[in-house]
Amino acid sequence: MKKGWLTRRLCEVTTKIGSGATPRGGGESYKAEGISLIRSLNVYDGGFREAKLARIDDEQAADLSNVVVESHDVLLNITGASIARCCRVPADFLPARVNQHVSIIRPIKEKLDPDFLHYLLISNIYKGRLLHTGEEGGSTRQAITKAQLQEFVIEFPDSLPEQHRIVAILNKAFDGIAKARTIAEKNLQNARTLFESHLQSKLAKQPGWEGKTLRQVSLDFGRGKSKHRPRNDPKLYGGPYPFIQTGDVRGCEHLITEFNQTYSEAGLAQSKLWPKGTLCITIAANIAETGILGFDSCFPDSVIGVVVDPKQTSNSFLEYLLQSVKASLKAKGKGSAQDNINLATFENEPFYFPDLTVQKQIVGQLSDLNAEVQRLESIYQQKLDALDELKQSLLHQAFSGNL
Repeated sequence: MKKGWLTRRLCEVTTKIGSGATPRGGGESYKAEGISLIRSLNVYDGGFREAKLARIDDEQAADLSNVVVESHDVLLNITGASIARCCRVPADFLPARVNQHVSIIRPIKEKLDPDFLHYLLISNIYKGRLLHTGEEGGSTRQAITKAQLQEFVIEFPDSLPEQHRIVAILNKAFDGIAKARTIAEKNLQNARTLFESHLQSKLAKQPGWEGKTLRQVSLDFGRGKSKHRPRNDPKLYGGPYPFIQTGDVRGCEHLITEFNQTYSEAGLAQSKLWPKGTLCITIAANIAETGILGFDSCFPDSVIGVVVDPKQTSNSFLEYLLQSVKASLKAKGKGSAQDNINLATFENEPFYFPDLTVQKQIVGQLSDLNAEVQRLESIYQQKLDALDELKQSLLHQAFSGNL
């Protein structure tokens, strides 16, 4: 530890550590406006996110009077997948309370600068310690208790001016990184928008294009099969036959090259093995996502399979065509408890096809553009990753006493 730095438990340098609760009635009790109720989905490392911020009324807030968020508080997620995420809350969102998944950490301002503590807790070394603390209880769900936080040990300069100096350096550096990140994220979005715009323009209905249903352009068309109940019967799984589901289709980029589950002989007997090259369309959960099988595979009835008639179209053209109308297809599935569309949507819906020569030209143009967009996306993502690494490098230097 650097000379002049102290080692203390959080309980020695804070006036409050504690989490709140969800008002009676849960999400249905939230209001359109009112006092902020901060949940784990609002707390991100280095930044508060307003999206899906809940609001409660004065009466509900009074029941949470023990977790009033103050301007110099540090907030820490203490349960679940987002455990150990940490942020400060902008004054614009006060007054506020927290629910049971977020803990207030209120430093004694004469001993510990809140911004210094925030930066400390989002550094990799302290993040690792917090995650380890959350695993110590042995529960299948990670959680950090109040007692564990009270005993959590941190190191910091004894001098407040030294804390302020380090915070000022980090603030300036992080502001620059945030601006660079905004530019990289905008460039990433622009690349995706460019492809989407070109996709729409190339596949908009033109004079002479013929309207056909998917069944009319296919050799085989139908929902996947998974007849056995219960669906999770162990005897169905663990064999040599790939089994994909909606998430595998959603996660692919045109071509489905990976699978996370396999069927046994018993699994295959109650399903159907679709051939490599089949176009898959999701009709439940992740609606209207598409991908082309890169291997023979089974799938459940939440996925439609289309084996195209090569005299009518290609799987690549049809996949691009369905991407171009994804928004309208998704809209058809809204309104139920779980979004879904059915086979009839595709049996009755007309899609418009040019002749095969034009289809081939369009596929070539879109594939070339898609490859270029993916190249740009890779570059911008590398820049974003490098910025994240730079932030952690600065934090490491700061808390190693090298700033």
